Amino acid sequence: MTRSSDYLTPRELAERWRNIVALSTLDNWRSSQNRGPRFVKIGGRVLYPLVEVEAYEQSNLRGLPNNPSQPNR
Repeated sequence: MTRSSDYLTPRELAERWRNIVALSTLDNWRSSQNRGPRFVKIGGRVLYPLVEVEAYEQSNLRGLPNNPSQPNR
């Protein structure tokens, strides 16, 4: 069963990203640039599945992964 917490509105997504990405940018990404996380449109409302947001965030990680400390030999 899907819960409403499994989806984010564009405003909630902007807030999650600390308003670094504006609502207008999210709109542009959806409508003309085919960028950003995948979304669904239901009854005229745009919703971002949380799993898609998390996948998008993971695909945009930069830098080297943290290496576990190695034992002294």
